[in-house]
Amino acid sequence: FHCKIKNKDAKIALLFEHKSIIPKYPAIQIGGYIFDIMRLSVNKRNQMPTPIIPIIFYHGKPTWYKRRLTDDLNQIDHVTKPFIPDFDYHLIDLSVYKNDDLMRMFNHKKTRTFMIIFKKDENFIELHFKELVLNLNIEAQKEYFELLYLYLFQKTDINFDFIIQTTMEVSNLGGKIAMTGAERLRKEGEKKTSIKIATNMLKKKMSIEDIVEITGLPKTEVKKLKHNLDKTSN
Repeated sequence: FHCKIKNKDAKIALLFEHKSIIPKYPAIQIGGYIFDIMRLSVNKRNQMPTPIIPIIFYHGKPTWYKRRLTDDLNQIDHVTKPFIPDFDYHLIDLSVYKNDDLMRMFNHKKTRTFMIIFKKDENFIELHFKELVLNLNIEAQKEYFELLYLYLFQKTDINFDFIIQTTMEVSNLGGKIAMTGAERLRKEGEKKTSIKIATNMLKKKMSIEDIVEITGLPKTEVKKLKHNLDKTSN
């Protein structure tokens, strides 16, 4: 996102993380993500590091008491503290809000939709799905829409066909994006199944040619699986 910092043009990144379970050491996990993103920007994109603001959406039952890294380390003092990579994160506990409250409290329609979906009340999402999709300007915000649908397909048990059909009623483009995402995930699932079957066949000493014919995997991929299997068994 582009913004002004000290009256100068600047760019910041928002790191969104969705949690239903409280990690034992949340700051360590988030810190890993932050430095991975910065490392990617510097090494692969040849960019200056960008400030990253972590935002956690939580919908679990136990209360999340926010802790920074220094809160989890009980053996620090004024001498060691400057060497600890301490940072803050923004915690949004969705469990304290009712669904109807979330539908009313955000003027920004895209934010409202994401909040409801991150809360993961699947019955409520299905009941109001068309309204949630209407909140999105799909043509102008295609990348957000793609991420949203991948999340729905991967993290919820809502029926693929219901999502696609309901979206089609609102937007042809949205329906096509939903169909593409669903097909991609189906293919990924089929490939994972084929790899699992091929691995079991290799363990039973079946020939590479037979495995290729049965699973449909490329010969090079089956050979690679065999190589990795031989390495772990030696």
